Amino acid sequence: MNTFANKVKVCYFCLSLPQILVIMPKLNGIELRSKVHENEDLRMKSIPFLFFSTAAEQQHVVEAYSKSVQGFFIKPSEFSQMVVMIKNIVEYWQSCVSPNYIK
Repeated sequence: MNTFANKVKVCYFCLSLPQILVIMPKLNGIELRSKVHENEDLRMKSIPFLFFSTAAEQQHVVEAYSKSVQGFFIKPSEFSQMVVMIKNIVEYWQSCVSPNYIK
């Protein structure tokens, strides 16, 4: 069964890994964010939504932040700069306390 809920579970699993790349050919990031935000169980998992783009038009940035995304980043042209950017983002989220925080 290939339902939306199963796809979201797969995306959540992927996002919980040390990787942050999720490719969804039939659902864009804004649509996924809206669907996850509509589901209370998924919303309480505090899944960080970060958008990466080669360019940023103001309307796309405004739309993303209006959906409560946690960051919108322009991908650097150099791979080494992208590595530093992702390292900084991962370190931030590893230090951040969310509703799922357990001591």
